[in-house]
Amino acid sequence: MQPQPGEALVVSGTVLRVASLNCLASDYVNCSQYHWVLREYLSWEHRRKSLFDAVATMDPMLLCLQECDHVNEWRAVLEGAGYDIAIALRPSRTEGCLTAWKKSALIPVAAPIVCSFNDLVAAHHGDPRYHRDNIALICHLCPTSPQRHYEGASSRRIVVANTHLYWNPLKPEVKLAQAVMLVRKLEEIVTHDTACLILGDLNSLPNSDVVQFFERGSVTAPVLSGSSRFLCDTSLNRLCRWLRVLGFDTALESPEEQLRRT
Repeated sequence: MQPQPGEALVVSGTVLRVASLNCLASDYVNCSQYHWVLREYLSWEHRRKSLFDAVATMDPMLLCLQECDHVNEWRAVLEGAGYDIAIALRPSRTEGCLTAWKKSALIPVAAPIVCSFNDLVAAHHGDPRYHRDNIALICHLCPTSPQRHYEGASSRRIVVANTHLYWNPLKPEVKLAQAVMLVRKLEEIVTHDTACLILGDLNSLPNSDVVQFFERGSVTAPVLSGSSRFLCDTSLNRLCRWLRVLGFDTALESPEEQLRRT
């Protein structure tokens, strides 16, 4: 028996407390983008205490973080609070997904699996739209007590997928493809007596194809976008950043591209 969206997962009569949080990696903190926030409040030195306090207040049995950097600090705090952790950094990035679980409640029964959505490039005949360095971290856990079980079932295991899907609202087909790939991977792992949880930053609205697919296993009419892209020369660095904030697929041209253009 697996919980449906919005339902609680119950372990030995106790609700399994789960929390998921995007930490906002320091590399992505842009003072012009968050112009309404005082600069000192955006610093890691300030945000660290708020993040650590929030996790301590929630005291979840299972915690999923996205855009998690400063990994050594997170490790020290979480391990000091009685958690085991698994971490997977995104390719070519200093941040990634971190999954933590209370050692008193859960133990791992298999090595974590990292699902790289860059594999979609080959599946789509080399289409570069799918090379986004997004990942999912999959952990296979079970309750520490052999007497614990999921209410209404004999299952003693949980598969947890912690993911961060592509951000661009103009590329819904990329996000949907990532969601489908994750579910297909989970179908290889999850058995009928295993509960499955998908947590993370989906970068998707409640009525989106991504959420519809996760809830129903299908979509009625996927929204497709073209592969158009804005390419700015190096003097338009600030414009490039603002266009990306607004959801446009924008990049600065490389020296080679600038040379060809001129």
